[in-house]
Amino acid sequence: MSQGELLLSIVVPTRGRSEYAANLIRSVLTSASRDFELVVRENADTPELEALVDTLNDPRLRYDFSSEDLNMHQNFDQAIALANGTYVCALGDDDGILVDQALALLARARTEGVDAVLTQTLVYNWPGLSHRFWGDVGGAMAGNMFAENTERMLDPRAELDRVFQRGVTMGLGLLPRVYQGFVSRRSLEALRQACGSCFPAASPDMANAVGLVPFVNKVLYTPRAAVVSGHSPKSGGGTGAAGKHHGRLEDRTNLPPGTLQNWDPTIPRFWSGLTIYAQSAVAAAKASAPSAPVALAHHRLYAACLIYEPAVYRHDILKAARLVPGSRFLMGIRVAWAVMATLVKRTANFLTNALKMARTHGRQRWDTMADAIAAISHGRGA
Repeated sequence: MSQGELLLSIVVPTRGRSEYAANLIRSVLTSASRDFELVVRENADTPELEALVDTLNDPRLRYDFSSEDLNMHQNFDQAIALANGTYVCALGDDDGILVDQALALLARARTEGVDAVLTQTLVYNWPGLSHRFWGDVGGAMAGNMFAENTERMLDPRAELDRVFQRGVTMGLGLLPRVYQGFVSRRSLEALRQACGSCFPAASPDMANAVGLVPFVNKVLYTPRAAVVSGHSPKSGGGTGAAGKHHGRLEDRTNLPPGTLQNWDPTIPRFWSGLTIYAQSAVAAAKASAPSAPVALAHHRLYAACLIYEPAVYRHDILKAARLVPGSRFLMGIRVAWAVMATLVKRTANFLTNALKMARTHGRQRWDTMADAIAAISHGRGA
């Protein structure tokens, strides 16, 4: 890793959400550092952010516009291809980053030859976001009360095995990632060369995290937060909070080509956070490391789907379960056990979230992500 090149590229692909992107741009550029660039890739019918970019006239801000009809993967890939930094961090337009904290961490990581850095992620709920249980949660910022609090080097293959052993039902775990994480541009290019994309499956964040595993050696985790995940009414996190994150696969027009045709038959064939993550993890693992297969714990996936997804999808879940090689009786026992274990975990998560919401409701709220980040940077907030 060259010490002479720019340290960090913050990459923001955006479409149709200029109000969030403008807030992120202004927030990032409040840093006085010159060791980063902000690459904004707007894919829209008209260049909604162009006037703001011209007004700011900041050489650290690189703006690229395309009116092509691109899916999310293409927009992210093309945005990352514009990056020049040693490390790249991709953000959604409603996310945020503590720039100076990130730069200090990455300067050390570059000196130590670290390929990827993963930090604790804060969460900001944009105004207008309503949770189906907790009501109005807009404007609140919170951290993860149960995040690991010890900095350590990670074994990416062991983390990948752990994600699959959980049936890909617990998210990305501690996998390296460019989305809301930091990855060397060299590792990203290696992934692109091997798979033709930095996001070789349907869900970009999961596809990138799994796909990166063969191309990173030194991965650092730190509990010190540097990224803020934004949940807005227009985001995936927002629809999940509202309980609307499921439906027919055929109704999803933003899936990359080949997703439906290559859908793993042992993964229930409907759209939800659980199924699209599982499918993306399996597909990305096959694409990036076909000679090192990973075993998916199907029973955990089916148990989670039976609990969390509407009853209308039970036929799809059972149909997928019957296609897994092996004893159906044994699969039934495993699923029943996993259902009980998941219910216990769900109860614990509900109580944890209730505690978090109770703490959040008693805290200050901010009108924008930029306001929340400014408060944190000055020692006021989460």
